[in-house]
Amino acid sequence: MTEPNNWTFKTLQEHLISIMDERDRLYDQRFTAQEKAVATAMVSAKEAVAKAEAAVERRLENTNEWRQVINDLVKAQQGSAGGIKASWGVALALISLAIAAFALLK
Repeated sequence: MTEPNNWTFKTLQEHLISIMDERDRLYDQRFTAQEKAVATAMVSAKEAVAKAEAAVERRLENTNEWRQVINDLVKAQQGSAGGIKASWGVALALISLAIAAFALLK
């Protein structure tokens, strides 16, 4: 601006005001960039939550289907000859359920 020995109160004031204005401009730029980043992150988070909710819903539907199959098998086995045959049917249904659950988790 001017040589150090030519400073006056007026030139000092102008210099300090120019520094403050520049810093205000930089802070405004940072704040605007942060607002954009937060808005983008919020949109991404909402999309991720929606996808996760859909996945949980699909898994719950599949679980309910398997639960109904097991209930049907148990009812069918209770109505027919019980004992060892019924135990094998339930065991087979549980093994099938475990295999299906393992396949879903992959």
